Amino acid sequence: MVTSIFTHLYEHRTELPPDYAARIEWGAARHLPKALFGLATTKHPNTVVTILADSPATQKPAARFNEARWTEIEEIVRACPAARFPPLLLEIDHLDEYFDNDPSIMAETQAGLALHLSQLARAPIAQPDRLRIHAAVRPSTNHYLWRMTGHNLTNDRCFIDLKWTKSAIRQLLEKEITRHGGCSLPELADNPTVHVAERGVDEDVAEYLLRHTTLTPRAIESIVRVVIARLTAAHRVPEDQLKAAVADYAERLADLTLQQLVSDMRALGARSLTGSRLSAGGEPSGISLKERLIIEFERISNERFDWTQLQALVTNWEEATAPHLTDCLWLHRILAQFDDHNSRFSVSRRVDSRLGTHVKDLMLHPILLDRCNLAPSPRGVTIEFSS
Repeated sequence: MVTSIFTHLYEHRTELPPDYAARIEWGAARHLPKALFGLATTKHPNTVVTILADSPATQKPAARFNEARWTEIEEIVRACPAARFPPLLLEIDHLDEYFDNDPSIMAETQAGLALHLSQLARAPIAQPDRLRIHAAVRPSTNHYLWRMTGHNLTNDRCFIDLKWTKSAIRQLLEKEITRHGGCSLPELADNPTVHVAERGVDEDVAEYLLRHTTLTPRAIESIVRVVIARLTAAHRVPEDQLKAAVADYAERLADLTLQQLVSDMRALGARSLTGSRLSAGGEPSGISLKERLIIEFERISNERFDWTQLQALVTNWEEATAPHLTDCLWLHRILAQFDDHNSRFSVSRRVDSRLGTHVKDLMLHPILLDRCNLAPSPRGVTIEFSS
């Protein structure tokens, strides 16, 4: 990231004060591979990563770029006159692509990036109209930092927690259906309600779809795609096809969510047990933890359960990740609060949210029903965000 910014400054050095431009040229000659000098006409420095990674077989990148060199490059970047900084937007995404390969290292990487950006946000060059860096990190990154360092990202002005509301998520659902299906939500299904035999109720189509998501924009986009794929020539989805599409998606979402959950537990557990990062393969196996979690849910056998059952689950869990089980279940929206009076189950909304010990009525997310052989409650339930 720092090298990309440095390269951007090198490309625009003629627009900068002469003394600073000379410092940029000196730094480039001293630290950057010659291949980067040909980027004078490149407006997006994404090739920097490729060039830095393409080191000779006999020389690893780490040998070329030690800590002192990175520090010197960053000092030059930070010294750029804020008012003359050539506008730049950097977007960092898809950091989760290989998270499961080594969760403890990947969690530390995301946490380190978040902390670095937090510090960089206080630098003079961090002007909204000059330098913007957007980095998407796991919601659990804040939890990881808080557990390991006591630092809470939510207190930083550079941190944005995208807190959706139920009404905004429903509006997104309606827009996605119109965009991908060419029809409105009321026109999507044969009937305005879906008969849910296992619960003995007729459920509003929108609420039926939302109940089988984790109320994230990505989940909304995904469930719309699988439902729209079942559209008939009449631009309708028959009820049996709607149910089949939703059931299939819910099971896949359950698998994905459980996998992300155990990845976070492994990352936290590796630190908790040893006080330092374990080497690759040193944490509990993600597959074994996921399978064990499914087995434990099958033993619970019902989507409704209470605090005593949750504590029994934590007590019998494996040592390294047990301290983080409740928080991870809650943050990933597998575990919800249940309001018996209103038949609502409420999932976490904020990244710094924690499940209070005063909560006695709990519920497992309905996406687990088929995957974990859970019995549903014989009543209608509605998904909401916790307050």
